Amino acid sequence: MSAWLLSVLVSIGIALQAFGAVYWPSFLGYLGASPGMPFLLLAAALAPFCKPRNDMTWTADVARWGWWNIGYGFAVSLISILAFGWSHTNAQKTLTLAALTAAWLAPLLCVRQLYVGHLMVAVIVALAIATGGYILSDLLPDLLPSQIRNLIFASQYLLTNDERPRGFMAETSHFAALVGRLALILFLLQSSRKPFSAGRLTIFMVGLALGMSLLGSKGAAVAAVVAVIAMGFSRKLIPYLVIMLPVVWFVAESQTQSIAMDIENFTSTSTRLTLTLAAFSAIAINPLGYGFYGFYGAMQGFGGWALAKLSSLPLLLDEASEIITDLTNVSFKSTLLDFSVLFGILFFVLMWRIIRIIDTSDPRTRVALIYLGVSALGTAGHESVSFFLGLATLVLAYPRPFLLIGPAESRSLLATTCLRTEQTDNLRRGDNQHS
Repeated sequence: MSAWLLSVLVSIGIALQAFGAVYWPSFLGYLGASPGMPFLLLAAALAPFCKPRNDMTWTADVARWGWWNIGYGFAVSLISILAFGWSHTNAQKTLTLAALTAAWLAPLLCVRQLYVGHLMVAVIVALAIATGGYILSDLLPDLLPSQIRNLIFASQYLLTNDERPRGFMAETSHFAALVGRLALILFLLQSSRKPFSAGRLTIFMVGLALGMSLLGSKGAAVAAVVAVIAMGFSRKLIPYLVIMLPVVWFVAESQTQSIAMDIENFTSTSTRLTLTLAAFSAIAINPLGYGFYGFYGAMQGFGGWALAKLSSLPLLLDEASEIITDLTNVSFKSTLLDFSVLFGILFFVLMWRIIRIIDTSDPRTRVALIYLGVSALGTAGHESVSFFLGLATLVLAYPRPFLLIGPAESRSLLATTCLRTEQTDNLRRGDNQHS
């Protein structure tokens, strides 16, 4: 398969991510939640056998470390079997988790074959589907025929008590996370060939913060606020930060109230607090990771400890108890925490090598990294695809300048630099003799 075709396959998977509550065919389980997931898994499986593009050789390092993480997950699983004991159920879940992880990492595993133009089309189509979902599922739900609604939503997601927009997604938080990241990725792609503009970045980030706040997503709104505040650390952006302060105050105040209400009436914040404590404990005890098999043992062992520690506090821990005890929808509710427990230090090496490739001198990349990183602390599962897609976008569209210089150009540049240095020295010697 050519790189062009593989790039198209990944793009189809990304575009269809906006349908996130399908769960068909049923035997695929969570992998069938979105019709885009099988495309991404197939693309990841074919990537090692597909010729890479020749114009971006540095992407090979990203793909290689992505595959090393997958292989490491299987290797560490053997050690986890000895640590946690054999369980047929956990063994079955291991294969499922490995397949899901490969699909989530597909934008990085296939980064050598991706075309920026294909990604832009995929993101635009996904945003169009999300917009259509908002209109047909939230604003005017009666316009959607019941037969089509039954195809788009699995039975358990046909009705919802949450009044916040969810589009064609299973939950409102999933919808906001997807829309926010896709909007950021589209902005990065469209502005990558333009000179940096502080005004353009300010307008976009203000719009993103307000949009995420209006969608009712605590995690995405907080991520946008943190990214906006971080913009003030750049001298070019300090004047614009003053303009953004009212927006930051409005979003921060509204989300503080929302978090307080959630703690009192719902389980979301309590669940995330419990699972975060469990994940940090697991990583502190074993920074080398637990692999695909040990992920479930770590969840039960450290999750049970976290439940016991927090049981005396006024928190609603029903959902956390269900995840930890029954191993239902197992996740630490954070892409960064999930992958850290899975792969340990090797995942941090992957992130470090990606950041080394990206041109962090550009304020757009710094803001994007902050937004992606903070939002990844509160989203997991299939929302991990948009996180890794954001990183792949930065690798492809914003590499460090020296990476764009091939071997021949590098030698030519070095020769030119040496010649200019020699000419400058001759001129200086001539000036000294003349004096």
